[in-house]
Amino acid sequence: MSPSRFFMVFCLSFLMQYSSWATPFKPEQFENLPLELMDDCDLKIHFPASISSAGCSGGLNEHGYVILDIEYFLQQFIHNDAVRHISGIVEKNVFEKYMDGGARGVVLARESGANGQLPDNGKPVLQPETMESLCARSELDIERKVIKSDNWSGYLWARRSRPKHADLAGNCMTSDLSDTCFVAIIGNRSRILHFGPACLPTKRKKTHPADFDFEDFLTMIRSIRFNTD
Repeated sequence: MSPSRFFMVFCLSFLMQYSSWATPFKPEQFENLPLELMDDCDLKIHFPASISSAGCSGGLNEHGYVILDIEYFLQQFIHNDAVRHISGIVEKNVFEKYMDGGARGVVLARESGANGQLPDNGKPVLQPETMESLCARSELDIERKVIKSDNWSGYLWARRSRPKHADLAGNCMTSDLSDTCFVAIIGNRSRILHFGPACLPTKRKKTHPADFDFEDFLTMIRSIRFNTD
């Protein structure tokens, strides 16, 4: 299994409805939310009530990264309270350098683009394999959004429209039409946080308040403050 494929499988989970993330995020919208200091993760974050537990084990390792592991419930009464996980990588790295290097095989590295160049706008493009995992057949099916807060910026990729049954074939990471599959990468001059490819339910009726969905994920990621700039 290639490193990029391993990373895709390892970091599973998250989605959303595109109308909900088309509006630029304003940091002051979340000023009153309690932020939990996570020293081992090198960040502060607001966890929705639907999160069962979360943490980074041991802080940054000798390779300069740590796994942020989040436990949550989904349709817990149907699945007998089975807990699920979504993981992100917190890494000591410069955001632009991380993206130029291919973001662990998820986007085209600068040197591997067409004729060795990125598109004219210089924006990162997902690898074909990553697009397939998001249930997309080409770049035309993918929408890339810029997201930012007071000490980080980044990108969120997902399908432009809800998938059809035919789109769920192949390497698509979900079998549920109500899911949104995505990649979210944020960072600054010293840290990055990378989620996905992953999938989560979108705008569905929860079976319990503790159910976790993509809207909860957006609230969570937009609240993040890195401890370094």
